[in-house]
Parts: sequence; structure tokens; C-alpha cells
Amino acid sequence: MTKFFNPRPLNYFEWFLLLANWGLILLILMGFMARWMSPIQQWAFAFAALPLHYFWFINVLLMFYWLIRRVPFVIFSLIINLLGLFYVNKVYRFEDNEIRVDQPKTIKVITFNVHIFDQYQKLLDGKYEARNKIFDFLKAENADVVCLQEFFNQEIRKGVSTQDSLQKLLKMPYVFSVKYKGISKKYRMVILSKQPFMKEGVVLPDTIGDENFAIWVDMMLLNQKVRLYNIHLKSFRISNENLEYDVSTDEGKSSLKEGGRRFASKFKHAFIGRAKQVALLKDDMDQLEDQSIILCGDFNDTPTSWAYYQIQSDLNDAFIEKGQGFGTTYNGPYPAFRIDYVLYSEAFKAYQFNLHKEKMSDHYPISVLLGRNEIEK
Repeated sequence: MTKFFNPRPLNYFEWFLLLANWGLILLILMGFMARWMSPIQQWAFAFAALPLHYFWFINVLLMFYWLIRRVPFVIFSLIINLLGLFYVNKVYRFEDNEIRVDQPKTIKVITFNVHIFDQYQKLLDGKYEARNKIFDFLKAENADVVCLQEFFNQEIRKGVSTQDSLQKLLKMPYVFSVKYKGISKKYRMVILSKQPFMKEGVVLPDTIGDENFAIWVDMMLLNQKVRLYNIHLKSFRISNENLEYDVSTDEGKSSLKEGGRRFASKFKHAFIGRAKQVALLKDDMDQLEDQSIILCGDFNDTPTSWAYYQIQSDLNDAFIEKGQGFGTTYNGPYPAFRIDYVLYSEAFKAYQFNLHKEKMSDHYPISVLLGRNEIEK
């Protein structure tokens, strides 16, 4: 071992790289710990957890570099990377996704943030290309339940709305639609179903004072009473930010500094806002007795986050059970993350998970085949 760790002296660049690697390991450890740290008290841990899988991948590359250089520091990188293997399966899965021949009766559930059907682009070109693609996709999938976030409901022709048109197209007579708080009534969250609802409700009302919330319906699915949630947690609201700064000028440097503060503030408020929303959501879920749960939606947070672990603690994740490859659901202008989910109680089992990588929105839709859990006691 001593002979192996006998590298030539590090140059200045490598000393800098070593120092940066220590900083990276610190961020990775903070990301690991984020699941236990509420952002309300310690929001910096949530910040570290957001790009955790990217940090881990960079550390893997650095580990090989230190291994080639035979630097003892490689041991620390190796330990961190081994710990990271417990988190990698939340963003990447190797499992087979074939449909079982003997599988029981199933239902198909879809969740999709439709990004208001790219309404801004429609205003520019006068076309409904995104909406038409999404409608065609949903029709072809022929799901039993569809949960949509950022649904834009407008009058297509006299007496007929976008929602009416979609219901008719999908042959789903049952719908629960609620407007986002504080903005136009055209912006809505929607649950569509082929099965009737027994009860409907909203989890996050005026208590939070935010435009995002969670809606739910009680219904019978596969002879099981189910509370189906459609949730959309607080976003970072950075889509319209100016990310280009000319740092060659004093004005550009000042703008960059101000932009950094603004970004940090947005992230902090989003992490804290989601923590408060999740607390109310958990309260609602904990009140259910002898009732199964299917929870769909856009968390705006990764599977290493505190928000995810709080919600998923008593539920199964369809991607972890039957996903394949990278689970990235966000396809907007920023780094790829898995932020959309289908979770469910032990009463159900996922038999197929599909991430439809078709460019229709800034999110990819998810479809899941759920059946009764054969080993449920």
C-alpha cells in the first residue's frame, strides 16, 4: 500500500484541485444529510441536495484522477462514492421494464405538467402545436386517470373550453379542476378520470398564501378506496431570469453579484415554501384511515430532497420500482432533474413505468401501470 501511494509532488493546479475536491465532498455530505434537515431551519442543505447526482459524478471522475496519480486522497473520494451508490438508484435504474404476462388487472395513471400548453409560443405564432401534441399523446395513451399541472383552460369556441374538449376526446366524464390561487382562473390543476369521484378537496388552501397547492379526490380503483392526490409544489421562479452577464465591466460584475443574491433568495424561499406545503400535505395524508394513496405531481424538487423524503416515507416510488435508465422529467433550459413523481401505498404495485421523452412541454409526462399488490397482507 505504501509503495502504491508514492506519487510525484503535486503541482499548483493539483493542489487547487485537491482543495476544490474537499469542498465538493463537503457539499456531497451536506446533500446526503438534506433528507433529515428541514429547509425551514437549514435551507443550505437543500441547496446542496439539488445537484447532488452531478456532484457525485464529478467526484467519481476526480477519484479516477487521484487513483492514476496514486494520491492517498483517493480513499476519501472512494468512500464518498460508495455512499453515493445508495442515492444513484433514485435517478438511474437498471431494472427490466417488461410487462409480465401473468400480471393482474391494472390501471394506467398519467401525471404531466403541461406548461400551459406553451401558451406564450402560441401568442407568437398563432398556432396550438403544443396543445394538439399533448391532446394526441393523452388520447393515444388511453389512461384511466390523468393528473395535469399548469393546465390552461380557455374558451375554444362558444360554450366549449379546453377542458371540455379534452374530456370529450379522452372519454373521461369525471373531472376535478381547481384554479391556481392569485392568478387567472384559466390556470388550473386538473384530475380527469373514467371512474366517478366519491369526494373532492384541496389540501393547501389560503394557509400558505402561494399559487401552488395540492388537490385530491376519493374514488374506487381496482376495488380499493383510494385518495388520489395531484400536487404542484412551489417552484424556484427563475425561468425568466437573465443569465448573461458581461463580467469585463464594473456594471456587469455588479449585476452578476446582484443576480447571485437574487438567485439565492429565490432558492431559499422555494425550499422553505415547499417545506411548509409538505407539512400540510403530510397532515392530510396522516388523517386517512384504512385508505390507500396514489400521489402524482410536480414536486419541483429532486429525490434527494427533504420534501421528497417526507412525502415518500410511507409510499413507494414507481420509478424506483419499475423505472429504467435516467429518470429525468424536467427538460427546460436548466440542468436535468427528476422532479415529477407517481407514488403509491403498499396496496398497489407498479408493473410498468414509462417516461415519455417527447418535447411537448418543459416536463416529460410519466405513465404508470398499477395493479393490486399480490403479497399485501
